Amino acid sequence: MNNKTWWFHLILVFCVLFTIVTPSFSTAIQGKNIFTTLMKKTQDLGSVSIDEIVPKDDAFHGTTSFPSVEWWYFDSMFVQNYSAHVGFKIITYQGLNLLKPSINIYQGTTLIANETKIITPFDFKTSQDQPYIEIHSTPVMKFNKTNYEKNGEWEYYICYEIDGVGVDLQFISETKGWRYETSHEGWTVAIPQGKVSGTISLNDTEIKVNGRGYHDHNWNFSLKTPARGWSWYWGKITGETLNLAWAEIKETGILPQTFSDKLGVLNTQQDEFVVIDPEHIKFSAESFVFKDNRFIPTRFHLNLDQDDVFIDVTLTSVDLHRSDPSVMTLHYWRYFVSVTGTISYKDTTEYLDGKLQIMEYMRFF
Repeated sequence: MNNKTWWFHLILVFCVLFTIVTPSFSTAIQGKNIFTTLMKKTQDLGSVSIDEIVPKDDAFHGTTSFPSVEWWYFDSMFVQNYSAHVGFKIITYQGLNLLKPSINIYQGTTLIANETKIITPFDFKTSQDQPYIEIHSTPVMKFNKTNYEKNGEWEYYICYEIDGVGVDLQFISETKGWRYETSHEGWTVAIPQGKVSGTISLNDTEIKVNGRGYHDHNWNFSLKTPARGWSWYWGKITGETLNLAWAEIKETGILPQTFSDKLGVLNTQQDEFVVIDPEHIKFSAESFVFKDNRFIPTRFHLNLDQDDVFIDVTLTSVDLHRSDPSVMTLHYWRYFVSVTGTISYKDTTEYLDGKLQIMEYMRFF
């Protein structure tokens, strides 16, 4: 861990300690844009309310009066047997914003590049109107607003390099994005499933790539987040035309959980999404192994059965990688899993036979 990373974590520790000794900030959450909310269609099933999104939902949500973390996540799997993750994480507190970009490159399921750095508040800019980040006056995450306004397409350009490891990628969504926001935290999935093309670079070697990608965005994650849920599993099941984003959140019991403990949203390429009632989602984690001083699962079973939706899949770990621990995500593993089973909606049924997918397991304790 380099000196800049240590400083970043030291600042995070300070923010956490400040939160502990400061009165509740639960009333300090930013209000929703009323016009935006009225223009959206919403699917509300019990405790799960999923909205359609507009570009502002994927923009920076602004500084908070309490220390919190906001991040943008992009992953892609290429037909050239590479995959990539690019992330932009902002820690914010009363106008002080620090940016931590990261790039992970995999060949097959082997991590071959892992780079991150700290960007000071003076060296980057964001937008609160649309997805946009620039570093040293150069755009690194840019949304094509013109294409969105003319064609309704969600298109992103991600172009950044850290110490010889870089990406120059175009993401174009093939599915309708959605937003899940509670009174405390928020989660936007702008690209549930999309096309990705461009280049990745490793030590002056440029590789042309193309494949499928995903993009989401989280905000307002603070010390109170682990007090509501101590861990979560997250993943996506991607077929040819159907895509499921799912999550399982374990309650802590210290504070009431505002996210649903189970979440499933099925997207089609016919510009629609279906929200699954949590009562119709069954998830189990099995075959635990002792790794990184923790017992962690290596096989998972997911079953969703609601009206025209039926999904029954088994996810078996092929490889997993732990990220460097940090204050806000103490333990994080990224899995490559082999997915076998069935995913169906109305008259469409897709059979998955060992298809490689990405999922994660995060725990605060």
